[in-house]
Amino acid sequence: MVTVEPITSSDLVRRAASVTAHGAEVRSGIDVWARTEHSPLRAYIWWIELHGVPYRTSVHLVRHHVGIEHYVSTTRPDLAPDGGADSKQAPVDHAMLLNAQALINLGRSRLCYKAHAGTVRVMRMIRREVAAADAELARWMRPECVYRNGYCPEPYECQPGLAKVLRMYRREEGDDD
Repeated sequence: MVTVEPITSSDLVRRAASVTAHGAEVRSGIDVWARTEHSPLRAYIWWIELHGVPYRTSVHLVRHHVGIEHYVSTTRPDLAPDGGADSKQAPVDHAMLLNAQALINLGRSRLCYKAHAGTVRVMRMIRREVAAADAELARWMRPECVYRNGYCPEPYECQPGLAKVLRMYRREEGDDD
């Protein structure tokens, strides 16, 4: 259902950082650029494919467009091989070409438990696959409340609740209190 492939490598991020530092050698890993969100992070490009995701989840993801190109299978009756199923119910294939900054930003909204449960599930699968390829980058894919160190901008608290979400991500990162 989810495949993730880095198109560029963290070496390109270091090269981009070196240019911004007037040619000085940069040894920092992705973790530094993800934490600081400096421009070299945008040199880290990813290809993500989602197969058979609910149309609704695809619509939620396509709302994010800065640093992302989306490619979604059509449900038009005149172009779809199955004659065009009901577009609001049919699963779709959805691919994204995006940079690491966009991936972090996507996580901030779509890992939030105020997002639709199906979208959170798909985003957690994406995060898990990114972690398999680059654990340092995946560590920075967090919901907004974790990103903001306990501040939730939503008007109503999510279920499971702010405290539980914060504990869960701290435990994942090995910062268990």
